[in-house]
Amino acid sequence: MNTDFNAMLDAAWAFVPNLVAALAILIGGWIVARIVAALVTGGLKRTEVDNRLSAWIGGDGAAFPIEKAAGRGVFYLIMLFVLVAVFQA
Repeated sequence: MNTDFNAMLDAAWAFVPNLVAALAILIGGWIVARIVAALVTGGLKRTEVDNRLSAWIGGDGAAFPIEKAAGRGVFYLIMLFVLVAVFQA
């Protein structure tokens, strides 16, 4: 009985480094995704590309927030790769 408990405890302790690595990848990837998304959003706000795309997509009347959509798209794309790395760890 005691050997079963020790084996289970050893298996749990062997899993801890993998769990810590997965959490580190998740937190680090989330930070990187937020930074890159903010850079994309800020870069598009400073250029005229977003205004031209907004006019092309939205037509004459409504303005479409291209910079927010692009920032979110980049964030979710990076997080997709981060989640794949987390599940691999």
